[in-house]
Amino acid sequence: MEEVYRRAEDDLLEAYNALDSYTRDARHKFDRNVVAGILARLYLQKNQWGDAQKYAAEAHKDYAWMSRTDYLSGFNDRSNSEWIWGHGQTTDQSVASYSFHFKDVSSESSYYYSFMADPHFRSFFDGNDIRSELFEWDVTRYLGGLMYKKFKFRPDNTGDIVLMRKAELVLIEAEAFAEQGEPGQAIAKLNELRQQRGADTPDLSGLSKEELVEEILIERRKELWGEGFGLSDLKRRQKPVERTAATGLVPDTNIEIKGHTVLRFPNNTDFTANSPYYLFAIPELETINNPNL
Repeated sequence: MEEVYRRAEDDLLEAYNALDSYTRDARHKFDRNVVAGILARLYLQKNQWGDAQKYAAEAHKDYAWMSRTDYLSGFNDRSNSEWIWGHGQTTDQSVASYSFHFKDVSSESSYYYSFMADPHFRSFFDGNDIRSELFEWDVTRYLGGLMYKKFKFRPDNTGDIVLMRKAELVLIEAEAFAEQGEPGQAIAKLNELRQQRGADTPDLSGLSKEELVEEILIERRKELWGEGFGLSDLKRRQKPVERTAATGLVPDTNIEIKGHTVLRFPNNTDFTANSPYYLFAIPELETINNPNL
């Protein structure tokens, strides 16, 4: 494992230095900002906090915050000012857009509209937060599901895929500052993001380091929902999955609220940290065909 991480770090640092004077012509291509962002993710995984903060800052320094209106527009356009790295889609090259069928729960053209948010997720957002406007109860198709309308198909049923954006890197900075014993810097970064979303910024100065880190991890869940970080955050932080049964009725209806139906592991034990159930199995065919496994 150590050798794998060292090789990844060496390759990324070589790329970072080699791209010093390179200017890309499309956001799906690698440039120095993208490589810096991947380095920040690597160092986050390794708990190498100083380097994580350094490269996160480098990755997003040339990118501006999106407007609140843009946040509600569907996360489908790589020209978004926050997107550092994105996979563009067109009507004749749109295979990756298929993932929107698993994310878009509100468009009529979406196939898998039952991939709803946990009803308890809503409680993390205050009323001023622009992100809270994405919630809506489904009373027409998946009755009782809580839609979170962050991702939406474009009119031509395509959608660019976000791979890296400014908000993620600012949150890496916040976590790294907190872990390095710089709570003021961490809170400033956390509030920088929250202010952009119109969210409340309560006084966090009295929190312990552990409490502040937890606040940042919750913000990662809120901000990066659907972008692929939830499971890796649980694993790297040695945290269990948390699920609570949904109860009650959709407001002003007699429709029962739908939530998670799986509240324990397949072996009927409680969710725990660092479980092998959180790991993706190597496909059997790969094991058969690869003598090194």
